[in-house]
Amino acid sequence: MQKLREEEEKERERKDRLHQNYLKRKENGKQKEYEERYKARREEKKQEKIKVLKRVGIPVKDLDDNL
Repeated sequence: MQKLREEEEKERERKDRLHQNYLKRKENGKQKEYEERYKARREEKKQEKIKVLKRVGIPVKDLDDNL
């Protein structure tokens, strides 16, 4: 039981550290730079997924929000 709590605490600390790093990047503008740089690539991947789903016959309108 103690080990489980320690693992949960460790995971919580990790998540908090990552979130703090994200907030720092957002504050100094680096996060926005990253998002702009990879915006086209993400859109490309999204379109590829949509093409595959259309070929398979899955309605895209239901899944478009998840992509």
